[in-house]
Amino acid sequence: FYENIDIFILKDGKKVRHIHSGDHIHPNKRDVKHRNYLFKLLLSKNEIYDVFIKVQNRQIMVFPLTVRSISSTSQKIQTEYIFLGIFYGFIIIMIFYNFFIFISIKGASYLYYIGYIFSYMWWQLSYNGLGYVYIWSGFPEFTGLSRLYFSSLTLLFLLLFSRKFLFIKDNSKILDRLFLVLISCAGLLFLLTLL
Repeated sequence: FYENIDIFILKDGKKVRHIHSGDHIHPNKRDVKHRNYLFKLLLSKNEIYDVFIKVQNRQIMVFPLTVRSISSTSQKIQTEYIFLGIFYGFIIIMIFYNFFIFISIKGASYLYYIGYIFSYMWWQLSYNGLGYVYIWSGFPEFTGLSRLYFSSLTLLFLLLFSRKFLFIKDNSKILDRLFLVLISCAGLLFLLTLL
């Protein structure tokens, strides 16, 4: 996520267009409503333009840049969303499947696994930008925190699940103590993200 993105399009040294975007701009008000930052440059054929891009962020950033036609971009977006829909569909199926197993056999490891899958799904939504565009678009400040929040929650449930599923408490006292320390650290990290 980027705080400020400014694109300046110049022709013959004069500014033709200025596009401003960033985390604080609601996805519906962006040049293109998408999980990434997409911009319509609207350049005429056989003309020479200078395009300057200014990106500001408080964190270390990588700014991948790709120039595509509108038709190839729309094809790529459709393919992305098909695969993301399949991915999230499988995750939701796994949540329900493991929930029914948990109800039938009352195994705590299944509850931890559901928590792990559920929090991992939300971390993915925050990481790939779909959460910001479609779920919490009115709260841009939550976007940065959501990665920390859901990653610590994912780690916490993963450790709880692993400890229970692998019977670490019964098999190794030293490893069990290590897991308890890691679980405590993950829980503390989760609580700190809430502050």
